Amino acid sequence: MSTTEQQNIFLEFGEAEVRCEAIWPLFMCISSYSMPSELADLIAGDNNVCKALGLSDAEIAEIDEFNCEREVISDILQERGSLGFLAQYATPIPFNFKVVNDAVSSYTSGWGYVTTTWLYSEDLSDLNQKAIEWAKSEFNERKARGLEDEKA
Repeated sequence: MSTTEQQNIFLEFGEAEVRCEAIWPLFMCISSYSMPSELADLIAGDNNVCKALGLSDAEIAEIDEFNCEREVISDILQERGSLGFLAQYATPIPFNFKVVNDAVSSYTSGWGYVTTTWLYSEDLSDLNQKAIEWAKSEFNERKARGLEDEKA
């Protein structure tokens, strides 16, 4: 990735108010004998991670049945071809929306109060676009709720 591409991501993330909290390049770390226990525990213990990876109920049950063994998790991910990037993203929670002439004139947000999500993609550029779209969607949903509260 070039410096220009990195700078573009930096600017896009800043504009969208999103940051990457954690990233796992699965193709580099799901070998059955070397999978980090933190990754195995994350996959086995967080339904949002399982949802991001697209794991079926049967696959989740298999992981549970074998007590979150790294080899079982690794085999499932390899069989599915899930060798891309798993990442957690955060965005500030906007609040205190002010409305002037039926439009939002201001709001408050900060990195002290965030919401997070886990996303997965085979491609890092695609993953970053998903993160930006997610952050914008979160903002729009909270803005709509804030406007409703303001009118009430």
